[in-house]
Amino acid sequence: MKKSIRFMLLITGLIILWIISCESNTHSKPEIFGEVESFSNCKYLNKRTGLSKIKETLPDTLAGIEYHYDGKSKLEMTHINAGFNCCPGIIFTEITEDNGDIIIEEFESEASCRCNCLYDLKIVIDDIQPGNYCFTFAEPYLPEGNKTITFILGLNEKNEGLVTFPRKGYPWGE
Repeated sequence: MKKSIRFMLLITGLIILWIISCESNTHSKPEIFGEVESFSNCKYLNKRTGLSKIKETLPDTLAGIEYHYDGKSKLEMTHINAGFNCCPGIIFTEITEDNGDIIIEEFESEASCRCNCLYDLKIVIDDIQPGNYCFTFAEPYLPEGNKTITFILGLNEKNEGLVTFPRKGYPWGE
């Protein structure tokens, strides 16, 4: 009887060790990392003062995502005409990936003015492996009735492009 109990405990211990070792040895994709590398000045204020050095790539009735993928692991995206407060402090993102869905949430560290403005944000994502991804941008000032920026992008080789979305309502053109 004692031998069978010892045997059962030994088998149970081996099963537990096997389960633990399998969990720690699973090969998953590396976690992606991304951040806002830079952002432009307020486009509206620059236009108004005549100080604009920003080349207008899209009219203010559109928001766009321009992308460049190096074919290996680096994706550069520019969110053109992103809406933020006129005095946003630092603009930053939180990027999460779950099973091919990448959500890019955009934030500002402060909103100390009583106006909103359009900016261009350069976002760099590192350690993104080739594959198909669904990108969603969570914009803090998206007016009701406008569609969320969501698109599928195949990153299987070096490529680049631009996707656009119509925008109506302040701070975008009507």
